[in-house]
Amino acid sequence: MSSKQSPYQITLQINLTPWDLPHACLVLPHQLQFWSASCSESLLLWDLDPGPKIQSESGPEQWQRCLELLPAFQAALQADWPGLMQKACDLRGPEAESARQALGRRYFVPPEFQSTQPPAMPHKDFRGGPFAAYFMGLEMAQNDLVLHLDGDMLFGGAAPAWISAAITLLENHPDCLCVAPPGGPPAPMLANMIAHLIEPTPAKISAHAGIEFWQKQEIFTSRCFIIRRSELYQALLLAYRMPERAGDPGWCMPYAELVEVILTRFMQSQGRYRLDYSPAEEPIWSLHPPTQFEPRYLKLLPAIIAQMQNPNWPSAQIGEYDILPCSLDWLAAK
Repeated sequence: MSSKQSPYQITLQINLTPWDLPHACLVLPHQLQFWSASCSESLLLWDLDPGPKIQSESGPEQWQRCLELLPAFQAALQADWPGLMQKACDLRGPEAESARQALGRRYFVPPEFQSTQPPAMPHKDFRGGPFAAYFMGLEMAQNDLVLHLDGDMLFGGAAPAWISAAITLLENHPDCLCVAPPGGPPAPMLANMIAHLIEPTPAKISAHAGIEFWQKQEIFTSRCFIIRRSELYQALLLAYRMPERAGDPGWCMPYAELVEVILTRFMQSQGRYRLDYSPAEEPIWSLHPPTQFEPRYLKLLPAIIAQMQNPNWPSAQIGEYDILPCSLDWLAAK
């Protein structure tokens, strides 16, 4: 909704599917309101591959209903955020093979350096979740700097100071592959959490020592991160796993390893890290729903989003990435 121009050439990129509509009608406006004014481009990628969920008894009917509701929802978003870019992709089948081949050539090590030579990037991971769509979202961005979000993530605090600091961290510290907001509401005094941190070396934090939240992570998360897209060009090794539901006719070969596992292996092979970071003057934090389609969660979602700008949560939730049952009980009782 904001018309303010971001000073940074960075793309806010969010992945969704029509299945997400029950929660996206509330979560997506929350995400855009939180982030879009700090980014020069906001890009939604609608993945139109229904995945294995359509194999359930009611799957085809539910999918068709989601597709029918999608245009009206997209139009409402466009009215509220006129500069929003909305694109769609369906990376299934032979007709999409050329697009997946192009993605494979862009992001994965050339085949002559791999033990296998797949004809194209897989469109799903071994659990049936999106794979090629993650890279398609990065590829469609106009900027090399990309802030990627999954469509179910929630955020508290403020974005502008974090965006500025994250970009500076990436520029000044080549061993930092990506930056992410910390999980869970902050403690009343961030300094109290220092004892629980895996601190970067003093040289890495000399400009901010003692006042920000810092935590080095050895694991990449695909749910929320800011990265320079070009860092991944022809850098990743494609890996496979046996599917969790082998023999299901709704699945197709090959089955890729999870995106975040592949990115974690790349990050660790380079001796690099993900940095969870929050500025002291304007803290930021994130929460992830345990099950975004759970009826109780959907019922409480308006209250959860309203609470995201309030740091007062049950003590057990402080620093916890996933929304805990005790927080749902607490919100339900308010």
